[in-house]
Amino acid sequence: MPAGWRLDARFLEAALAAGRDADLVTIDVFDTALTRSLDSPADLFAEVERRLRGEIGAVADGFAPEREAAERAARLSAQALHGAEEIDYEAILDRLPGRLSPWRGLIRRLELESEADALLPVPDLLELTRALAEAGTRFAFVSDMYLPRPFIEARLEAAGFGLGAGVFVSSETGATKATGRIWPVLAQRFAGARILHIGDDAHADIDRPRDFGIATLPYLRARSSRRTALPLSPASLPFSRARRAQVLLSRADPDHDPSDAAFWRELGAVWGGIVLTGFVRWLEQQVARHRIEQLLFCARDGWLILQAWRDSGAAARTGIDGVYFEVARRPLNLACGYVRGAPGRLDQALLGFLASSDGTLTVRTALRRAGLDAIPALVADANAQFGDLDTRLVWPDGTGRFEHLLQAHSSEVHAALEPHHAALIGYLRQSGVLEGGRFGLVDLGWHATMQRSLRTLLDSAGARSELHGFYYGLWPAAINNRAGAGPADSAFASDFEPPEERPELTDAVEVLEELHTAPHGTVTGYAQDGDGRWQAVTAEDPEGSAQFERAAKPFQDGCLATVRTLFETGRCGALALEEITPEVVRATLAAVTLSPDARELRLLGGLGHHATFDHDGYKTLVPNGVPSGAEARTAALRSCGWRMGTVLSWLARVPPEEAPELKAWVRHMMGHYGKRVLGRFE
Repeated sequence: MPAGWRLDARFLEAALAAGRDADLVTIDVFDTALTRSLDSPADLFAEVERRLRGEIGAVADGFAPEREAAERAARLSAQALHGAEEIDYEAILDRLPGRLSPWRGLIRRLELESEADALLPVPDLLELTRALAEAGTRFAFVSDMYLPRPFIEARLEAAGFGLGAGVFVSSETGATKATGRIWPVLAQRFAGARILHIGDDAHADIDRPRDFGIATLPYLRARSSRRTALPLSPASLPFSRARRAQVLLSRADPDHDPSDAAFWRELGAVWGGIVLTGFVRWLEQQVARHRIEQLLFCARDGWLILQAWRDSGAAARTGIDGVYFEVARRPLNLACGYVRGAPGRLDQALLGFLASSDGTLTVRTALRRAGLDAIPALVADANAQFGDLDTRLVWPDGTGRFEHLLQAHSSEVHAALEPHHAALIGYLRQSGVLEGGRFGLVDLGWHATMQRSLRTLLDSAGARSELHGFYYGLWPAAINNRAGAGPADSAFASDFEPPEERPELTDAVEVLEELHTAPHGTVTGYAQDGDGRWQAVTAEDPEGSAQFERAAKPFQDGCLATVRTLFETGRCGALALEEITPEVVRATLAAVTLSPDARELRLLGGLGHHATFDHDGYKTLVPNGVPSGAEARTAALRSCGWRMGTVLSWLARVPPEEAPELKAWVRHMMGHYGKRVLGRFE
């Protein structure tokens, strides 16, 4: 346990007081008397796989999910054949794949060693058992566990516990706390003693004992996460260890009640710190490999990445400080539309961009966001065709009519784009991008459309500059942009990789965008200051500014603190710099986006996201309410910012009688997420 752990005086007082009315105090073992140094109990199997790989190589690949499946199969078989409610460890080993049979003894040894190494004594319970013994109150340990009793006894003694009146393990008694059948066993063993039971599980340690007349007292301070919905592999271990160390440290003070700001800092310190560190390590390698001379960190998603590049020391090591490159979709697309179009014909890509709508955008706003509301004839025609400028643009009919309207006024629209083009070219020339050289464009990524647009403008201006994109991830749509964009690489997901193989990144897109953002609104254009220098013009965004201060800033502070420490010392708490690879980053993303805890679901789901390029309108990543019917759910799922978060919120809100139908629908719609990820929807 972390240094500075303070005993919970209120819990100890309550437990000792309740113990005076009992003949026997029983104490749950795992996550009560002992706890693991891992985020979730199942992560232990990933640690066993890691050790097993070191012994037998690639034969061990996939052991962790197979170990979990073997336990499930053993339990189902024992229940079906014998009505048994518990199994022993040998029954689990019997169910492992045949290829592992020669290493059965090795697997047994490595799992027991891993378990022993992961277990930590919980000081509050050490003190409680000491005080109970001093008061002459009998105590015993009770555990629903397949491991043998001697092993658990040895672990308790190694942690400093006396064994009191004994250790009762379901693998030996054949009865569990979860069913409540353990209590008659203890009543017989202790001649009808009045029992007080202490544990962390709401069902097995609180509700079921009460059904059998057992007094209970919850102890939740050492309870670990139940992240059972992420892909299970050794790549998940860095996050698992670091997150657990962070949680235990936060609980070292029994009165600690973290604010939302503390939550964001802690999320940044582990989850965000791993992601940024992995990307910076990869980016530094790419810079050397491609002989990049300058890096352009695109506004606004590149804001945090640039800080991490500098704070990691990569800027000093490579001699490339990096530039905060204030470009955005609006100025790029308007300028490209001018280049690709002509007075009598507007570019189709520009038309699609200008007509893009989330269904709530009005004709008036669509004209204003591109400065087209200054064309009287166009405004008059729009009013006549749509009946009202406040009519919403809804795809496909409304957006299609709007595109036809703009094309009918192509000469006026094209002329209106010329100042946008001139301003952006001025900014690019000032940035040195038009003067030649090897530039790296750094952004979160996804479709490489910004790189393609920038390449178009460079070519139209006769620039000799080379442009190489470096991204978190690229989607398959980026394949169609490669010819016009130029070379592009991604750290965590290639555009040649099927989307169904990377749900952890798909679900993380808008979460990452909102937490990587800069402390300013989107770039809408450029204007010259008194010295003739081009400066970016940004939109007013009060909602975004408030969210930055509330969530993004503390998140970024936590990220950068971890990045600095890792690159300066090679370690940050439980994290080691050399272990943070792209594979580890993807596993880290999965831990939170595919298997969030309740607080992560609430706070991440409450992040606001602008649905359109002009940042008009703010939607939470997880929408409020539950759509009624499959068609409405499908539409909502397609438009939401975080799919797994959304369906989990629906599951928490629907009446119990509607849950089976919703679960079946989720399994059908999201089957590519994988069986383990969808386990909670069974």
